[in-house]
Amino acid sequence: MKDITGNTFFFNGESRDLSEFDNCQGLMLEHPSVYEVMRIEEGVVLFMEDYMERLQNSFSILAKNLPVTVSAISETVKSLIITNGITSGPVKLVFGAGNHDFFLAYLMHPHLPKSSEYLEGVKVILMKEVRENPGLKLWNNELRERSIDRLKVKNAFEAILVNPDGCITEASRSNVFFIKDHIVYTTPEYLVLPGITRKKVIEVCKSAGIELVYKEIYTKELEQYDACFTTGTARKIVPVKEVEKVKYDVSNSTLHKVAEYFEVLVEKYISLKN
Repeated sequence: MKDITGNTFFFNGESRDLSEFDNCQGLMLEHPSVYEVMRIEEGVVLFMEDYMERLQNSFSILAKNLPVTVSAISETVKSLIITNGITSGPVKLVFGAGNHDFFLAYLMHPHLPKSSEYLEGVKVILMKEVRENPGLKLWNNELRERSIDRLKVKNAFEAILVNPDGCITEASRSNVFFIKDHIVYTTPEYLVLPGITRKKVIEVCKSAGIELVYKEIYTKELEQYDACFTTGTARKIVPVKEVEKVKYDVSNSTLHKVAEYFEVLVEKYISLKN
């Protein structure tokens, strides 16, 4: 479960040596925890405002207040970046959401496709799992471990979660989109964790004039679609070449248009923050 990288991490606003990480991370297993994963590009935390809004929403769902101010979180992340001397990579923030308050911030090992897979697409599997409250980003170690084990057995990059009705919700670490006749389809928000990259892709579709439809997508319908891609904090937009035995076109023009417009959005955001 140890996914930390770098030289130091922060616990309750103070810099700690990596030798202390196991004890601090153990709190995630012992107590309910809300978490966020953000990505740093060129020293800038991408879409920081959106992540803080979602973080506050998670605590609102729990009828709790965010235990740390947004400004304190921002300062901790800045310190994390400086002390580790990094300019890119994912950062994980974990907050105690039960009777034990804590704030853990550290650099993560990125879970990324190979460079060739961004061109050729990744293999994705289906997994019958349901998040109890998809709008709440609550740490679920059992689900994480089950998905990791299944991915290793199937030699796949990602697992799409399927509810008892056979409806696709989201993926284990990301959100999923399908394309048919240049129309982009995605599961309605009430069924998924509203990912920030997903949110930005939806914005991109609107600005690029790409039609986007919210639709319950069932596993029996997978062969109807032309292309598929996933969106995640650390991985951006990842083309999917197959879901189980269903093949998809990774050269789909609409998929590439979405990816290109998304990169432009990221570049604009970085330029505004630098």
